[in-house]
Amino acid sequence: MKEPLSRAGPHRDDPVEAAIIELARANPELGQARVSAELTKRGLTISPSGVRHIWQRHDLETAFKRIKAISLKGKGAREKLTERQARLLERGKVGERGVRRQRRQLTIPNDTLFDRRMQILSAAADHFSKDGYARSSLRDISGKIGLLPGSIYHHFRTKDDLFLSVHRQGLAQLIENVSSAVAARQDPWERLEVACCEHIKALVAGDSILRLTGASFFSSYEPKMNLRLKPDRDRYEAIYKGVVNELDLQPPVDRTLFRLGVLGAINWTHIWYREGRLTPEDIARQLVSMWRPAARKRRSADVDRLE
Repeated sequence: MKEPLSRAGPHRDDPVEAAIIELARANPELGQARVSAELTKRGLTISPSGVRHIWQRHDLETAFKRIKAISLKGKGAREKLTERQARLLERGKVGERGVRRQRRQLTIPNDTLFDRRMQILSAAADHFSKDGYARSSLRDISGKIGLLPGSIYHHFRTKDDLFLSVHRQGLAQLIENVSSAVAARQDPWERLEVACCEHIKALVAGDSILRLTGASFFSSYEPKMNLRLKPDRDRYEAIYKGVVNELDLQPPVDRTLFRLGVLGAINWTHIWYREGRLTPEDIARQLVSMWRPAARKRRSADVDRLE
């Protein structure tokens, strides 16, 4: 079993590396810049990026990982954590569970970079959903998963980039789910039903990223943000455009208005949905049964002419 905060390696013979590991144990919340400055005071020279490199070699590159290593050190170690460290530890564990859920859903292999990125995206989605974009801060998001605020900048340059990445991640998964469901059916109305079902499932039973993405599909943001979101939204709406174009709708039904009505109806379900009464499959089936009369009248007229 590995000894926490003391992986096999050269740090026992390297005074700089040994000092970095010792500081990780004594002050796990210190960031790489502060560790570099502290070592400089001791006459040991290493850059902040050098500190991070050593942390990464020992799987200690986040405050959460360093605190977690301390908590695993031995009996009673957890009780010695400060209140702030205990909070960071619990937030980090919540983020880890979110990553495991994301990995199961996306079937992506275990990967450190993916882990960290998905933790940040999941935490950001939670904050954007609850507090809105304007009131969400990178400090709040990083604190939720036990990261120092500056750590997010290794993955996302700005809050805008993080917000866009959340939406792109969610829409990519939503597009995959809906496309796969539609491809498995032949009947146009059944294709519409399963497409609606997948969207509703994302809203009421998906992870935080899918819920945010689906619910904000028709949300309007600043013009520059809307412009950056548009290509992915257009890709998603194109699926429904293709499905609706195959339906035997009678004139004068406008297919564009029909499509927008469908998307508006399914997008509203997260407002009134209550678990237990109807499943997403039930809701999609009933909605499509209400929309189908737009095609039935023409089919009835065709039968009358034949008779």
